[in-house]
Amino acid sequence: LIRVAGRFPILEFSIPLYRRLNNVSFPMNPAVAFTLILLSLMIGSGVVSASWGFTLGRQALTGVRQPETRPNSGAPASRDTAPSGPNSVVLVNEAEVLQQVQSRISGGG
Repeated sequence: LIRVAGRFPILEFSIPLYRRLNNVSFPMNPAVAFTLILLSLMIGSGVVSASWGFTLGRQALTGVRQPETRPNSGAPASRDTAPSGPNSVVLVNEAEVLQQVQSRISGGG
């Protein structure tokens, strides 16, 4: 056993182990290994977040159903007749609305 001189005198290595540690060669470049590790972590986190988002969305939409019919699937609205129901849209004349607004602005009530 030899004692390594320097900052850490407690560390002791056997000579064959020290030589084996010095002569270790990686099968690939460490930068490539680090890049592959980061890439696999990013893919893994993407899969985890996608599955988590899918489950959250699925839970949020429980109880929500698609409408039985389309909202605009009734008879076409005719412009000549009066409104037929309580929720029907009434078209008004733009000139009349502008006259009412102008009279309210000028204080006519």
